Amino acid sequence: MKPTYGLSEADVERMVEESFTYAEADVEARLLIEARNEADTVITHVERALAPGRALVGADERDDRRRRWQRSQRARGGSDRDLIRERTTALNQATEQLAEAHDGRGAQGRALASRRADEIMEPK
Repeated sequence: MKPTYGLSEADVERMVEESFTYAEADVEARLLIEARNEADTVITHVERALAPGRALVGADERDDRRRRWQRSQRARGGSDRDLIRERTTALNQATEQLAEAHDGRGAQGRALASRRADEIMEPK
């Protein structure tokens, strides 16, 4: 390859090597952003479902869901993609019963039920 814009062959080679070096970091950054976005989706659906769903579950279940919701929010603020996925999936699983109870009672229940974290988080 003969450079045409004042770059030496060494410069071009260095740039190609750097592109491979930074490609992994770019992919990791993208995966982290995607995990955070999916966590946001589940957290938002749970926030919307918790208030009207209070009468559908007992105090212990509400407290458990609230703790899982808080853990998911804390994880979402970090940079550990696996932890974000783990906490998002746990939150979703803890709220499946609430989503099922909501199903047929309004759009919020159907929206929550239609977005399972384990489906969202599976790599394509």
